[in-house]
Amino acid sequence: MGTGQAPVNIAIGKLAVQELSGIAWTGGARYLAIGDNGQDLLWDLSVTIDPATGRIGTAAATGSLAIAGLAADGEGIALLADRGSVLVSDEAVGAIREFRLSDGALVGTLPVPSVYLAPNVRPNLGLESLGAHEGMVWTINEEALVSDGPVSTTGAGAWVRVQRFAADGAPASQWAYRVDPISAVNPFTTLERSGAVDVLPIGAGAALVLERELGGAVVPDFRSRIYFVDIEGASDVSAIASLAGGGFTPLAKTLLWQGDFAMQNFEGITLGPALDDGCRSLLLVSDGSTGGSQGTTSLLALRICGLPACSADIDASGAVDAGDLAILLGAWGSPNPTADLDGDGVVAGGDLAMLLGAWGRLV
Repeated sequence: MGTGQAPVNIAIGKLAVQELSGIAWTGGARYLAIGDNGQDLLWDLSVTIDPATGRIGTAAATGSLAIAGLAADGEGIALLADRGSVLVSDEAVGAIREFRLSDGALVGTLPVPSVYLAPNVRPNLGLESLGAHEGMVWTINEEALVSDGPVSTTGAGAWVRVQRFAADGAPASQWAYRVDPISAVNPFTTLERSGAVDVLPIGAGAALVLERELGGAVVPDFRSRIYFVDIEGASDVSAIASLAGGGFTPLAKTLLWQGDFAMQNFEGITLGPALDDGCRSLLLVSDGSTGGSQGTTSLLALRICGLPACSADIDASGAVDAGDLAILLGAWGSPNPTADLDGDGVVAGGDLAMLLGAWGRLV
């Protein structure tokens, strides 16, 4: 996945860009970013990617959109391109709000399940992650909810919940995910932690999860890991009050990449443009500030290959066409996960609408 390029600082000029915790690609060289320091600003970034190598050419903040009440602790951002809006997760209150990009107006909120809300959420360990794929939204709490057991230790990682919302915004499936344990307790800090800091859905039933650990070295450092997860075989834990007692099958995770950074706390992940070899650009953004303990605000360029091109291309033919429609209609009324494009548990009208909306798309 690596490009061999070190983290690249974002040129900010006179803009007060810092503590970026979420990033979303809008197409071309434009990205949107959100910070977790209470600024009511959505940042515009311009990032050029070399299509041959996947490396960053230039990276600069180009402006901002002021949005009243954006978030007290904005951690995640997801673009809803067809709606001309973005979703922002506010870790401080466990909210996911939708804002219109044209004027910053609040246009709605997602009904976050009560398990993610106070008093069941530990301070600063709530809804850190946010991602969207074809209308379906995913989020994860950073470390264990109070009802789900202890936070991560050197002996075991914490249980967290991966929540998916259907295309209509209603809570759909929820799965258990075990984050990695802390590598070692460090004598120079009491802030050791290990948790999920962002999620990037890459299909109706698959996602990349970005984990972040602090600790594990003589000089404390940040360790970033990207895992691939697939929902196949995992139990829906929406009705399970506590994960501490087991009795479920968690999401399986496969490590794709790991990096250790002395002063770079990467908290956000997004796909970027396609590369010449058919792979995709993948960017991480760091939660940093000039002179701060978490380093400068920077980006790390990675590349990923073998992504599913389009979930509506059910038969993987390279286009959304009659073959896909035939499979969907043949699965009508069933819970077939391949044809359940909107993730609501049944193949029905919502899935048909998504397929027809993608009709003719070459992938």
